[in-house]
Amino acid sequence: MKSTPTNRTLPESTFFITTNLAREKLFTNEKTLQIIWKTLDFYRKRADILLFGFVFMPDHTHMLVKINESITLPRFMNGMKAYVANQLGGRSIWQKSYWSELITDDHHFIEKLKYIHSNPVRAGIVETQTDFIWSSASDYENGNANKRIDYFS
Repeated sequence: MKSTPTNRTLPESTFFITTNLAREKLFTNEKTLQIIWKTLDFYRKRADILLFGFVFMPDHTHMLVKINESITLPRFMNGMKAYVANQLGGRSIWQKSYWSELITDDHHFIEKLKYIHSNPVRAGIVETQTDFIWSSASDYENGNANKRIDYFS
């Protein structure tokens, strides 16, 4: 039986998370993108997480998330993935696992945030990172006017 890595259960920890879709490139559909956004925002409003950065690519997502005391990383990820799948008809859309990396200091945080924001440019989707609406790059650029992230200055 597989055990949960110890660092995934540390409260008040920040993680760089990557999770992939099983097959389809669902994150090109506006309705699907709204569902995943509303799901993350639900966890923010419930104060389970702080969302410092995100990007929804066509077949995967990256997030920079602080897990608060009310939830563990596995519980958040399982709940988020299950709810999004359920909203999309209950089909299995996600790969079962996800990658998480514990953020250890400010330099590590900034490195991962830059990686998240440059992802759509590296993939050839947009020319500049702030042009991609499904990324927090524009939130940092405009001082979080959209209130989509928990601004980290």
